[in-house]
Amino acid sequence: MGGRREAAPTQSRRRTDSCLARKFKLDPLPLRGVEVSRWASRRLNGWIQLRGYSPVMSTATASPPGVSFSHEVMKPWGRELVFTPSNLPYTGKVLYVKGGHRLSLQIHDLKQESMMLLSGTAVLQLEDETGTLAEIEMVPGMGYVVQPGRKHRLIAISDVEVVEASTPEVGTTIRVEDDFGRPDELLSLGS
Repeated sequence: MGGRREAAPTQSRRRTDSCLARKFKLDPLPLRGVEVSRWASRRLNGWIQLRGYSPVMSTATASPPGVSFSHEVMKPWGRELVFTPSNLPYTGKVLYVKGGHRLSLQIHDLKQESMMLLSGTAVLQLEDETGTLAEIEMVPGMGYVVQPGRKHRLIAISDVEVVEASTPEVGTTIRVEDDFGRPDELLSLGS
């Protein structure tokens, strides 16, 4: 009613989308885990590229200033992709942990975090109210909360992706055990 309806893809539109994808070197299926047609995916990629946005996570200058951000931190167990600037009152990151590796058994004195398994198989060791370290098999799509002062560790059974949201990166991370011999970490806002 009153709105323009887009017609189903025609053979010539498919050719145009394919040419755009090749011209701009676009991935025809950028939306992993989302069911979309190749035609819709190409149209979306073309729309994104033509408007100057990058279809991949990066600090590309093509994005409007102040809108996009990412910072990769290499770790001995994999890497972190921090997707929030340090001046915000929260931190968001994606942890990519190689199978067979684990993070430190650690305690944050100030930082509170929530995490969710996106892919792979992982176990979360988490200290309960009685001081017992429980092993929890993480379920994809389920959130897990780590309170300040509680021991915790992420163990990757297979390669995993975990999203983490937390209070800012401040305070001290006390490493109770670390497979790589790293010392405690003193964090300050903006570091």
